[in-house]
Amino acid sequence: MVPERLEPRFELLREEYVLVQAWKKTASYIRYHSWFSDTLVLDRAAVNLPAFLGELRERLQSADTWQNDSLRIVPAPKSQRWRVRKGTWEPVERRATAARLRPLAHVSIADQVVGTALMLCLADRVETLQGDPDPRRSPVRKPECRKRVVSYGNRLFCDAIGAKLCHRWGSAKLYRAYYQDYRTFISRPEVAAESTPVADERRVHVVYTDLRQFYDRVRPALLASAIDQIRRDDDDPEFFSLAKSVLDWGWDPSDQRNEIPIYTKQADIDGFTRVALPQGLVASGFFANVVLLSFDEALRTSIGTEIIPGILLADACRYVDDLRILVAVEANWRDSSDALGKTVTDWLGRILSAKAPGLMLSPDPKKTRVAALSGDERPLVRQSARMNRIQSAVSGGFDALGGE
Repeated sequence: MVPERLEPRFELLREEYVLVQAWKKTASYIRYHSWFSDTLVLDRAAVNLPAFLGELRERLQSADTWQNDSLRIVPAPKSQRWRVRKGTWEPVERRATAARLRPLAHVSIADQVVGTALMLCLADRVETLQGDPDPRRSPVRKPECRKRVVSYGNRLFCDAIGAKLCHRWGSAKLYRAYYQDYRTFISRPEVAAESTPVADERRVHVVYTDLRQFYDRVRPALLASAIDQIRRDDDDPEFFSLAKSVLDWGWDPSDQRNEIPIYTKQADIDGFTRVALPQGLVASGFFANVVLLSFDEALRTSIGTEIIPGILLADACRYVDDLRILVAVEANWRDSSDALGKTVTDWLGRILSAKAPGLMLSPDPKKTRVAALSGDERPLVRQSARMNRIQSAVSGGFDALGGE
């Protein structure tokens, strides 16, 4: 009998009805979102899907025998001009290019499907732990709702059943709509500022910062530890053994010799020979949230408390690697906005070190912004549009008019 809800059990994961849904969700996501993927591989697998799934089930006879395929790096430009010259895809300006590359990864379709199947079996548990991001069910204007959810990025499409979030594993939908959740995220500091009672002698500021090279810095051991933290006593140990094996990739030997050393040196990343969250894996967004579950919980429990004397944490929210921290500062705080930003990021850094060792905030001062939402500096204004423009500028997004 096909269960209504999935759970982390190895024998359930390798059932054909689970793998076929994992295939459908994976193939659909890749076709619509991964511009660099080899869609011919999808077509070949789709032509004889029963044979593909049969081979996959054979490889899943035991969690101990699973072996991933090697990753292939796809060096993608990040906010700079590129060209094809003499048959080679290269930047127009070759100075310091590696620091402006995203090391996207081509993941084999078999690894993709198994990764998605792992996600489906953990979906209800992880999404429930993160809280309901739907603004219709969790209005941001209510303080009690803000304390239940801080994470908005890469959330799965779920139904709320009582206190639980349940992913429709048999449907075609996978992740929630980006537009709705991102709008909620960027407007939340302003809404929170308007609905949070703050003493007259305090001034309200929002601090924007982000995690540095988030996906690239998550090592397999960190992800395995995060998954173990949501494991229950009666869970199937073979499922978690498989998860540890699957979510640990190595690069193709040719990439390991040539491209990877260049990127790791210039981007200053250690241990990039093993990858837990390839930028190209459909399930990477979901498991990125798993890595930060403890960090998010620390933010939730800190809301309403002082991070240092004189600075109250009024609210906090996260969209993947972007953070918005709302603080209420006593009127006698005389330091500059830059000093306030450093105080907040130092506090965040200490939490990261404790809850997700190896991750770090961006050290670039340009990646941190402080905006006053009240006080003498400026009146309370509509911030969501302004913060959206800051986000685009800081992230180095594609400028259609400027051509970069």
